[in-house]
Amino acid sequence: MSLTIRWSREALRLLQAIESPRFSTRETAEYRRRLMGEIERKIQVLGTSTPSPEEQYQGTYRILVEPYKVYYSLNAAHTEAYIEAIKHMRMQ
Repeated sequence: MSLTIRWSREALRLLQAIESPRFSTRETAEYRRRLMGEIERKIQVLGTSTPSPEEQYQGTYRILVEPYKVYYSLNAAHTEAYIEAIKHMRMQ
């Protein structure tokens, strides 16, 4: 399955908010880019195999990438994935 991946503004905002006091600005930006690539790759591979168990994200799918939960939905034709949210696993 080949999907076009789209990011919501909220998901991009959450991705941009990832920071670490242990890494430089450049290292953090590289980490974000790598994380984006890993998220998109996993969505391509897993598609609809992991429905989200959380009630607030009912009707979406969830993948786990590093310490993050990523929620996304698919269009009716299953040709586009829309990343809706990213949450650190410790967040409720």
